[in-house]
Amino acid sequence: MPLRPTTYTYGDLAVSVKRAFGDESGVQLEDGDITRWANEGQQEIVSRNRVLRRTVSAPVPAGQSDYTFPDEQIHQIASLELNGQLLPNMTFEDAERRIMADDPEKAEVGRPLFWYEWGGDFSLWPKPDVDYTLVLRYTAYPAKLTGDNAQLLEVSDKYYSTLVNYVLQRAYEMDEDWQAAQQKQAEVDKSLAYQGQEERTSQDLTYGVIAEIC
Repeated sequence: MPLRPTTYTYGDLAVSVKRAFGDESGVQLEDGDITRWANEGQQEIVSRNRVLRRTVSAPVPAGQSDYTFPDEQIHQIASLELNGQLLPNMTFEDAERRIMADDPEKAEVGRPLFWYEWGGDFSLWPKPDVDYTLVLRYTAYPAKLTGDNAQLLEVSDKYYSTLVNYVLQRAYEMDEDWQAAQQKQAEVDKSLAYQGQEERTSQDLTYGVIAEIC
């Protein structure tokens, strides 16, 4: 079984929310509202705790320095490796200053020393001297829930109750039950803070986040 299994479906979530809200027949809570709030909740969980971890590899041909990130829903870059060795990240501004000082023609060739990002593309410097294999580790944005009851949630089971409470918070806000909404918000914040500490501890043992893709 995966370390962070995902077994709950959107249908499970909708049933849990309606039962907790006291509206199993769906008179007050429309399916479209639950779907929208569930998507917002998954986005909130991912943005705060960086839980959807992915890895992708790609070839890096000799002499090519500029690349487009893979067609993935990238939220944050955790690490970039060339042939198994971590390649440091540099901000665009610092990279431009370094290159203008050492290689203004951008003609230098060798083992890349760092990478930098601009507008969804990334560049290596200097240009690769031989072919390499790139491994990109990142956290991803969640795929949209469509309202299909059989669709698996994107976040793992450990976040199921947090997501239910997030949707309930929005439902209580719609119902103008401000006390219940505040209670659910407090429960969401508390659980995300606790779970986030677990995620950060686990991730820091592996690698630190070095770049965010907007």
